[in-house]
Amino acid sequence: MSLQKRLLLSFLAVLLTVTVGIGVGAPTLIRNYLIETKQSDLQDQGKDLVRLIRDWQEEKINYFQFGRFINNMDHFLGARIWILDDKNRLILASEERTLPEEHPKAPLTVSQISSPKPSPLDQRNGLKNTSYFSPPEAIPLTNIPGGKELLSKIKSHSGQSWSEAHFHPYYEENMLIVGIPYTATRNNPGGTLILQAPIASIDHVIRSIYLYLGLTALLALFVALLLAQALTRTIAVPLQAMQISAAAMAKGDYSLRVRTKGPKEVQDLGDSLNSLA
Repeated sequence: MSLQKRLLLSFLAVLLTVTVGIGVGAPTLIRNYLIETKQSDLQDQGKDLVRLIRDWQEEKINYFQFGRFINNMDHFLGARIWILDDKNRLILASEERTLPEEHPKAPLTVSQISSPKPSPLDQRNGLKNTSYFSPPEAIPLTNIPGGKELLSKIKSHSGQSWSEAHFHPYYEENMLIVGIPYTATRNNPGGTLILQAPIASIDHVIRSIYLYLGLTALLALFVALLLAQALTRTIAVPLQAMQISAAAMAKGDYSLRVRTKGPKEVQDLGDSLNSLA
């Protein structure tokens, strides 16, 4: 194998190792960090929501006020909010806001990447047909797409907070789902608060990183080819000339001289060979 091919393969091996290492490790670490940050934020905000659930149960605020509040929280958190009672029935769900078509949208927003979908309660009953002061009829969680998986998760953690990211059958997109139980009091039953945040924006960031890494790898490949060609001119070509001169000397022809250019080591070798002529 020629020196040029050896140099090129060496550069490609180093380039491939670095690209695979960064390409696999960096996006995974970034995605995990973003999801963990979102999860922590949802858990902190969920604790505040649990206190509001208590105020609603104790009739300190009415259904209309509480429903409007969780819709605002939906918009603030970028997460769909479901409230379950002690029988794991959906008793209140937020409605995702939509921006007017003429409204300028910021990049990487949930509304750009995912299409809004009515809450299960609105889809079944419609808030317009219910009283401002009383919630609509509760829906068993098992009657909602993806509800059986949520119910299994709730029962397996038995009163403990939990979270996971997976495809949500109802919203038809990947979501980070956080479950926060609220315990029963003397006059009010317990239940579970479910926060469901789309992670399409995070996946969009990761795809952008992969695209950037791919373009960088192509650029690095081009630079590696240039370096291999440059090293070939400064090392391989002079060595080939020295090989021809040495072969001529072996046949008794001492008239050939080599041009001593390139790295110092190559020049010293050429000078030594010329001194024999």
